[in-house]
Amino acid sequence: AATGAMTVPATLLLARRERVIDNEGTSQVVGRLTGGAAVTVEFNAAHVLEFEADPAPFHAALRRAVQGSE
Repeated sequence: AATGAMTVPATLLLARRERVIDNEGTSQVVGRLTGGAAVTVEFNAAHVLEFEADPAPFHAALRRAVQGSE
């Protein structure tokens, strides 16, 4: 894909204790696709953010991303 191809707001939610997804690689790809404009939010969580013991921080980040105030 072309660098900076996405022109809509983007938020990338990552789990710091991820063992399945390559966070660094994913972040680089999203950065290229958005021209570096994506907001990245990291959680001290494992792979599936919504199933963490306390999903409230994940839910709050989703709300901020959708409302555009991240």
